[in-house]
Amino acid sequence: MDNTPALIRLFCLVSKFLSRLEERAIIRNIQKGTVDDNICDAALAIHHRGQRGQLGFIAKTTAHSKTKAIIPLLLNRIELAPRLPSELGETVSCDEWTTLCHQAIFEILLYLDSDGYDAVRNIAIVSQGSTRAMASYTLCRFVSLGIETDQIVRDCSEIMPSVSPDTLLPRIRELLWISDRCPPLIELIQRLRAIPEFEDCFAQLTGIQDFSESP
Repeated sequence: MDNTPALIRLFCLVSKFLSRLEERAIIRNIQKGTVDDNICDAALAIHHRGQRGQLGFIAKTTAHSKTKAIIPLLLNRIELAPRLPSELGETVSCDEWTTLCHQAIFEILLYLDSDGYDAVRNIAIVSQGSTRAMASYTLCRFVSLGIETDQIVRDCSEIMPSVSPDTLLPRIRELLWISDRCPPLIELIQRLRAIPEFEDCFAQLTGIQDFSESP
């Protein structure tokens, strides 16, 4: 008698049970921890690629449990990242850790709805370089959470022209990669192509150019 189907079902049940236990542990840690702890947990999930699946859960739980009251604290950590955890030793430089923390902060802000959007837009306006590019990328992701496409296009039209192609290109690559799973993002990308800086990067990545204004 073949017991394979029963074993598969048992394995799935055990995996689901362990996942729930892990999620409950994460929730407890987030609720007990400081905002710095929450940022570090999300940053470590990004760094350890095998844990990237936890990133969204950590960010969403942090946003929902701490609410928009944490936004000023998150903005402070854009200026000065939390201390590099000793467990990483010398495997991560200070600059790399700062980038990981920025990614974690933007991921948390993503789940704070319109308040998070306003915070990311302000970061994009006052920051420079890769931080501004990362903020622009995050603004675009808000389209899947109900922020109006028109608003995002207006803001990106003001912000993207001041972002260098070298820092904008990797973020647009990420945007194109995740767009397959998000129809509103596909529509947004088509509208963003009216921004010359975006269109240049888009053409480099896809080989597709907009000739609508050609003579």
